[in-house]
Amino acid sequence: LIAFLIIILQHPLGQEMQLGIGKILSIKYFEFEHSIETDNCSSGSPVILIGNLRIIGIHTQTNRRNNNGIGTFIGEI
Repeated sequence: LIAFLIIILQHPLGQEMQLGIGKILSIKYFEFEHSIETDNCSSGSPVILIGNLRIIGIHTQTNRRNNNGIGTFIGEI
């Protein structure tokens, strides 16, 4: 798997915007797992590919087993 570097712009718990930087760890069908730590209320935040600054997906939840983030590719929404 090629390392896809991403950023997430989020407003955790309604606070000021924060920038998270990480990478896509795995891809399964229309979802992906990423390494960016997110807080509650971050669902719906855009996931942006660093290489071309395109929005590629939406952060949807946290994997409770390992605290990695889960996102859905934007073409599937």
